[in-house]
Amino acid sequence: MVTCFENLSDEIFYEIFDYLTGYYIYEAFSNLNIHFQQLLNSSSILFKICCYIPSSFELTTELNPIQQCILAHRHQIFSIHIINPYHYYRLISSLIPIDTSFERLESLSVNNIELDILIPLLHNLALLPRLFSLNIGVCNNSINLNDI
Repeated sequence: MVTCFENLSDEIFYEIFDYLTGYYIYEAFSNLNIHFQQLLNSSSILFKICCYIPSSFELTTELNPIQQCILAHRHQIFSIHIINPYHYYRLISSLIPIDTSFERLESLSVNNIELDILIPLLHNLALLPRLFSLNIGVCNNSINLNDI
């Protein structure tokens, strides 16, 4: 008797997905078959997104795979960790702003953020119904926090 990987229970896949970030789950499982498509779209799956976008990354009008993952599953995203917010902001926020469609976002961590990016981001975050954790690391110690 032969057992296929895809015949394992959904609970086992949920456990496996807990160890992976959202983009890697999307990249590895999204185009395998209908069963995995249904699993990825299940409300039981919550994605953890970690975005590191290097400064050398070119901004284009086409959606890159990270943007496609975020756009397709933004209602399932549980946490976002942004490592290079300036390039994230240029690359993703113009096409996919953090807004009320991120209805399950509970945790946001942003490192090395500049004030001109932080204030508009905070305005959008006020609309999120489940945001419980916000970690902000500013890149310039001379920022006047009164503006925030």
